[in-house]
Amino acid sequence: AMRHLHNLFLVFLAFCGTCLADVYYAEKTIDGETAGMRWMGKDEQVLFVRSAHNQLYRSGDRGQNWVNLMDQLTDKQGRPASMIQDVISNPLDPSKALLVGFSTTHG
Repeated sequence: AMRHLHNLFLVFLAFCGTCLADVYYAEKTIDGETAGMRWMGKDEQVLFVRSAHNQLYRSGDRGQNWVNLMDQLTDKQGRPASMIQDVISNPLDPSKALLVGFSTTHG
């Protein structure tokens, strides 16, 4: 199966009253269409992006640098995560993300 690469363009606008204070631009090539995005953290510096091909990317600096997290995610038995359905902010600690998903094994 051939995968198409897609560019994710991010433009960040920070407003100061009625004036435009800062504009940030970042570009990231991911493995498929964007399936979801979630801003998190203080001042929304952290961005999670899910691709349609079940990859999860994280940026801690408003999109300047990215890490693919799927190779690092395992369940309690050490099996790799097979699908992340959503990323939500922890209601008890907004600086932490909760990943909603599952892993599967076939024997």
